[in-house]
Amino acid sequence: MTPAVFRSLAAQLAGPRWKTKLGPMIGKCRTQVWEYASGERKVPETVEKLMKLLSQSPDSTHQQRKEEP
Repeated sequence: MTPAVFRSLAAQLAGPRWKTKLGPMIGKCRTQVWEYASGERKVPETVEKLMKLLSQSPDSTHQQRKEEP
């Protein structure tokens, strides 16, 4: 997975604040997320598979939710 694909999928999964929110979703710390996104560290195959699975689940994709009155 390239850093660009990682960033795109991360934003899809965790929304605009993905650099902070993605770590707990994939079991990695914020530093590791930054390293994957910047290309400093290769994205592990397990993380790649997990992110792809999460992206296929309608409940896990980032969607703006309306506040209930």
